[in-house]
Amino acid sequence: MEDIKKLVEQANLALQQGRYEHALQQYRGALALTPNHPGILNNCAAVLEKLNRLDDALATYEQAQAQMPPHAGIMNNCGVVLMKLHRLDEALARFDRAAALSPQ
Repeated sequence: MEDIKKLVEQANLALQQGRYEHALQQYRGALALTPNHPGILNNCAAVLEKLNRLDDALATYEQAQAQMPPHAGIMNNCGVVLMKLHRLDEALARFDRAAALSPQ
């Protein structure tokens, strides 16, 4: 468990420093130890999005969402990536779902 925490901390620091490839490597290392952890998957997807690997980012966000009950933040993140992919109808549906999950 300590190894996972260390990898995630290193990944978070690399992400803050804009070292996206290193962050991705560290998150993937953490996922090797705890596959399908939704928080780590979400962070990994965010890095993939920053690297403009949008198809991979979307698939990873969806993998994160599959590990937990519907989550507004992850739905919203999917919507953003779908917009970047010019899949506007699908993006709108995700944004609507995110809003329904977190009405404010």
